[in-house]
Amino acid sequence: MKYSAVKRNPYIIGRPIDENEPELFFGRRKLFQLIENKLKKENKFILLHGQRRIGKSSVLNYIPKFVASDQFTFIHFDLERYSNESFGGILEALATEIIDRLNDSVDIDPDKFTLYSEADLETEPYLLPGKLLPQVYQQIGDKKLVLLLDEFDVLSNENYDSIVEQLFPFLKSLVSQQENLFIILFVGTQSKDLPNLLDLFEDATRAEIGLLDEQTTKELITKPAKGVLEYEPAAIQAIYQLSAGHPYFTQIICFALFGRAREQENWQVSREDVARIIDKAIENAGAGLAWLWDGFSISERVVFSAAAEAEKISKSEGQPLLEEPLTLLKHYGVIATEPLIQAAKQLTEKGYLDQTGRKVKVELIHHWLVKRYPMPQEIWELEKLEQGQTSSIYEQAKALRQQGKKLKAIEHYEQVVTINPNHFSALFALAKEYLDAENFGKAVELYTRAYQVDKIRNQEGLVKAKLKYGSELRSQRKFTQAKEQYQEILEIEPKNKLVQEKILEIKDYNSELKFGIDSSIFKVKTKDWNDLDSLRRNIREQTNLAKRVSISSPNKNPDVLLNSKSIPFGGILTLSTLLGVIAIVIGSIYWLSNSDSDDKKRILNPSKNESETLVKP
Repeated sequence: MKYSAVKRNPYIIGRPIDENEPELFFGRRKLFQLIENKLKKENKFILLHGQRRIGKSSVLNYIPKFVASDQFTFIHFDLERYSNESFGGILEALATEIIDRLNDSVDIDPDKFTLYSEADLETEPYLLPGKLLPQVYQQIGDKKLVLLLDEFDVLSNENYDSIVEQLFPFLKSLVSQQENLFIILFVGTQSKDLPNLLDLFEDATRAEIGLLDEQTTKELITKPAKGVLEYEPAAIQAIYQLSAGHPYFTQIICFALFGRAREQENWQVSREDVARIIDKAIENAGAGLAWLWDGFSISERVVFSAAAEAEKISKSEGQPLLEEPLTLLKHYGVIATEPLIQAAKQLTEKGYLDQTGRKVKVELIHHWLVKRYPMPQEIWELEKLEQGQTSSIYEQAKALRQQGKKLKAIEHYEQVVTINPNHFSALFALAKEYLDAENFGKAVELYTRAYQVDKIRNQEGLVKAKLKYGSELRSQRKFTQAKEQYQEILEIEPKNKLVQEKILEIKDYNSELKFGIDSSIFKVKTKDWNDLDSLRRNIREQTNLAKRVSISSPNKNPDVLLNSKSIPFGGILTLSTLLGVIAIVIGSIYWLSNSDSDDKKRILNPSKNESETLVKP
C-alpha cells in the first residue's frame, strides 16, 4: 500500500512537545504522580534534572495537565529567554510572566497588580514577595502557586556568577517565607551549578527525568505514524538499541525513517532500513548533538570519545569485553590526570556511560562520536587544560631553544609537562632536546610516549633514540638491555638491517662467551693440566691486552674489541677474564676434594719454570 499523498512527518525534532499535542507525548506518568504526591504533602521545592534533550521542557509543558490542576496554578518561566538579563531583570521578567499567565488562564484585571522596574528589583528584590505575590494569591483563591523554572543551566553572561549567587539563595528564602508558593526547578545534568543546587536545597525532593522504558519507546515509535508507517518487530528493536529509550534520539531516528519511506514509497520498515538511515539521523541531530557536546568539559569529551573508540575496537576485533576508557587512553600516551579520572566517574553518574563506565549508553551517540570526534584527534584538546599557566612558559621554552639555550629550554618544557602532563607539543619538543643532549635513556622514555600519541611524527626520533641508547648500553656491557632496545626497533621497522646486524653481534658474543666458560670448567674437571696452564696464560694475556688498549685508546668503543679475531676465546676481555677466574676457582675446589696427593703437590708447588709462567705479567 502506498501513501504518496502523505507529506507531513509526524515525528518532532528540535522543539518540545506542545501542551496542545497530547497524542505525541508518551510516558512520564510515574514522574507526574511523584510530583503530585510531593506537592500535596507540602514539599515546597522539587528539583528535576536530566540530560540535555531528554525532554525536560516537554515534561514541564504537561505538568499542568497531569498534576492536580484543581489545587495548583502553574506558572511556566523559561530562563533561557532571559539568559542575558541582570538579577533585577530576571525578577522583573518573572513578575510580568506571572501576570500574563494568569491573564491567559483566569479573568483578571492586570491593572490591579503593582509592577516594579528592573532597577527597583535589583536593589529591593523583596518587593516581589512583599507586594506582588499577595495580590496574586488573592486572584487565584484557594489554589497554590507553583513556579516551573526551566533551564537553569543556560544562564551564561558576564554577570553569571553574581546572578547565581543572588538568585538561588533568593529563591530558597522566597519559598520558605511564602506558605502558598512552591517551586519546581528544571536543571540539566551537565549544569555546573547542579552540585551547588543540591547543597543549597538539601531538603528538596529530587527526581531524574531519565530514559524511557522499552514499552514507552515502542509507543513513541509506532503511534505517531499509525496507519501510515508499519514497523517490523526487528526494526522496533533496532531503533531501541540505537536510542536506548532517549526520546530525542528516538524521534530523530523515526523522523529519518519516515522521510526515507516517503522517498522510496515503501511504508514497511525493516531492521535493514534502520541501519541505512543512521548517517541521516546523525545529520538531522546535528544541532542537538552539538549542544550536547558543548555541555561537556574537555576531560569529559576525551573520555567520552575514548569509550566510543574502545567499543569500535572491540567490535572490529570481535572482543566481547570493552576496554576501560582511561586504559585505552594510556595506550595512546595520555596520562590519567585527576580531571580525567573524575570525568570518567561523572559520565557514568550522569548516565552517558553505562554502569560499567565502558560503554556509551546511547548507540546513536556512539556512532556520532566515532565519526565526528575520533579519540586520536580529540586527545589533542587536552593541551588546552591549564592553558593559563602553560602557554607563556611553553612560548619561553621555544624562544630559548631558538637562542641555543638548550638546558634552559629543557627546564621550561619540563615545567609545562609538570603542570599539564598531556601537553603533547611540549612532550615532543622535550624528547628531541634530550636526544640532542645525548641523554639517550630519557629520550627513549619520552619518545616512547610521544610515539603512542602520534606514530608518524615520532617514529624517526624514537628509532634514533633507541639506536643511540642501545650502543650506550653495549658500551656498558649491558647486552641484554641493549638487545631489548634493538628488538623494539624491529617491531617498528622489521626490515632495519643495521639493527638486525647488531642483534647478531650480541648473539655471537654470548655464544662465544658461553663456549669459553664451558671449556674452562671442563678442562679443570678433567685435570688436563697442560691445557690448564695454557688457560692461565691466555687469561693473563687477555688482561694485559685490555689494559694496553684502554691506555692507548681510552675513547674507543669497547664493542670493537669483541670482534677481534686475535684474542683467544673469541675476544673475551675483562668480563670473560673474571668469569674464567671464577671457573678456575670452582674447578680447583672440585680438584682439591677429588685429586690424589701427587696432583695436589704439582699444582700447589709448581716448578720454577711453572711459577714464572704463571706470575710473569
